[in-house]
Amino acid sequence: RGPLAATIDFSAIGEDIERAIVATLPTGPGRRNKAVFALCRHLKSIPALSVAAPGDLRGIVLEWHRRALAFAQTTSPEETLAAFFRGWPKVKFPAGAEPLRQLFQEALSEPLPHCCEQYPTYEVKVLVALCRKLHHHWQPNPFMLSCRVAAELLNVSHVTANSWLTLLEFDGILDVHEVGSQKTRRASRYFYRGDPPA
Repeated sequence: RGPLAATIDFSAIGEDIERAIVATLPTGPGRRNKAVFALCRHLKSIPALSVAAPGDLRGIVLEWHRRALAFAQTTSPEETLAAFFRGWPKVKFPAGAEPLRQLFQEALSEPLPHCCEQYPTYEVKVLVALCRKLHHHWQPNPFMLSCRVAAELLNVSHVTANSWLTLLEFDGILDVHEVGSQKTRRASRYFYRGDPPA
């Protein structure tokens, strides 16, 4: 058990725990591992549990396992516990925390890339910083960013955001791996070629 176990008031967050269990129960066979990881993400979203050791949550996991038996054929409780213990430290984004928005906030807190000094507009500099952060998070795979999402984050029109992304391509800061389209409902995918991550 972790050192914070004694400080967690489980009775005060009982409703939050109940919601996490109900929201992540598997809906059929062969989905236990994904469901267990979803449980990890939902429990991490509860502030009082976010820094808990996985062993502190053993009772919650065993209760989840007991209820999961009614929805799908599962393995032993020990295997469910093992899957939870493996998944807990791998959670990067708790349930409800949109990854892109979190990465955007992280990009804002870091020094701006040197390659964006050529742009006088602050929002363009921030766009470069966001692309660097996304590249670092998703590498070696290309990262996905639509002009509409970029526009929302930067508080500009999607036409302006699209122009800025095109400019970054022209200047060699971005390489387009795949052009997005409304027909396929897929955003464009890029590789960042500017400053390396800090």
